[in-house]
Formats: sequence, structure tokens, C-alpha cells
Amino acid sequence: MDYNIFIKEWVKRSERKEGEDFIDIGDKFISLWIAFNAWLKSQFGENKYDCDLKNDLISFSPMEDVFNEFKNNNKELDRLRNYKVKNMKFPEDESKKKSYNGSFSLLIEVLYEIRCNLFHGRKDLNSDDQIDKELVELAYKILSPLFKKYLEIYNFNLL
Repeated sequence: MDYNIFIKEWVKRSERKEGEDFIDIGDKFISLWIAFNAWLKSQFGENKYDCDLKNDLISFSPMEDVFNEFKNNNKELDRLRNYKVKNMKFPEDESKKKSYNGSFSLLIEVLYEIRCNLFHGRKDLNSDDQIDKELVELAYKILSPLFKKYLEIYNFNLL
């Protein structure tokens, strides 16, 4: 599989503008995550489970270095601190909720939990409860520039 072409196409898809096609923040985040997941597999192994890829990413210092430059004065990261993200396998278990505390590892844990909830049908972007939509929007607004900055710094020449 040519990961570069795959990643490039999904990143472009994630940047579609509302009104061009039916697109919402969920579509954009899903498209971005598919590109990001392809990058994870290209870095850490095709046959790994997504949870293992997440754990590999947490220990991947080049991405953490980009995060450390990116996190200063980042309003989306500041807003993310206000949320506790449920693990929908255990929605009533307070100890399973994840919240961002400023660290790279917890950012990745929270983004991954938002992704899991959305991909597995546990985020309702059309409900009256705006928290799901806000979390997906924050996840997109954090992951997109972080991932693109990494690709730019490490010369992936995809974008």
C-alpha cells in the first residue's frame, strides 16, 4: 500500500468546506483520523491494533516534540481541559473518564477516546446536547494542525 497517497487523499478530504458537499465536523474528523491512522500504521506497523498504535504514539518523541512547540497559547487545548471524556464501554464509571491535563500522553488518550466514541456510534453530532459536537470539533482543531506540523517538519511532502 502506498501510504503517502492514501494519507494525502484523506487529509484533503478532511479539509472539505461545509456547503461543497454535505460535510460536518464529524466527517472532517473521521477523514483526518483515517489519514492519521494510515500514518500510524506506516510508522509502527500494519498489523497492530489501533490501541497499540495509540500506545506507540504516546512514546514517540518526535510527535511529542512537535506537541511541545504547539501547545503554548493554544486555545483549543485550554478548552479541552474543561471536559471529561467518557469511555462508552463503561459510561457510568467515573474512573474510566479521561481528561486532558497538559501532557502529550493524556492528549493522545483523550483524542483516541473521542475517536472511539465517534467511530463506534457513541457521539451524536445531531443531538441537542452540544458536548459531543464540541468534543469532536476540538479534537479536529487540535489534531489537524498538530499532524500537519509533524508532516511538514519531517518532510513528508504530502500537503
